[in-house]
Amino acid sequence: MEDVIRVLAMRDEKPVLAQLVKQGTVGDDIWTQFTLSEKELEAEIMAVIEEANTFKEGWGQTILQTASEMVQHERTKHLQKDLVERKEQEARKQAVLEQRKDQSKTPKKKKAAAKQESDEIEA
Repeated sequence: MEDVIRVLAMRDEKPVLAQLVKQGTVGDDIWTQFTLSEKELEAEIMAVIEEANTFKEGWGQTILQTASEMVQHERTKHLQKDLVERKEQEARKQAVLEQRKDQSKTPKKKKAAAKQESDEIEA
């Protein structure tokens, strides 16, 4: 599963790194290191596939597919958790804002009530 995570990360990072190399922001040595890492990872995945196929023919692809599904499930679960946390945080912020709003109205209401009482007493 860890290899699949690394493959997906490298797939996401490759276009960004290529753009940085093209702009000259990052040197060619970084690009070379990246491509070497990519080849090492590819060799590692091929070794996993070959080993899985020694147990049963076709298991290599099954293992990779299952690992990809597990990674996707973990990402989805993490995103859902983040969404719930953000909603809770937003609800807390709204509650604080409402509380502050109510507190700012309370002194005005008291002043208005006091003024009305004093006006009634004077009348």
